[in-house]
Amino acid sequence: MYDAFQIGPFTLQYYLIVVLFSFLVTYYLIESLIKASFVKQFILKHFWTAALLIVMTYKFSIVLFRPDLLLTFSWLYLSGGQDGFYLGLVLSIIYLYWVGKKEKISVKVFIYSIMIMIFSYLVVYQLIKIIVLSFV
Repeated sequence: MYDAFQIGPFTLQYYLIVVLFSFLVTYYLIESLIKASFVKQFILKHFWTAALLIVMTYKFSIVLFRPDLLLTFSWLYLSGGQDGFYLGLVLSIIYLYWVGKKEKISVKVFIYSIMIMIFSYLVVYQLIKIIVLSFV
């Protein structure tokens, strides 16, 4: 799954393509399958911000976990790993809670929204990963 292919000077890992494609498919899945409601409106409004927060934290959390790499340029090519992903997930949930509190969303709606986003993403990610691994 961590194989990569090269397009000119850029090397793209299959893993990152699967993650980004999973975010995209999850967004459109939520948009098409959930009926119009306050939950859907909240999810669609803040989905990409939360996804970007997860990806950026995942990519740059290596600086938090291995600060000795700051003196080299090799930290640009690394990622935060599983710890970075979980840190990004926690930060995005905190962000969504903060936004939900500003928009006066109830805790029930907030938890329901988070569960829908995470479950949808995990199902889509696993399906896409299986499809990609069967061809690679």
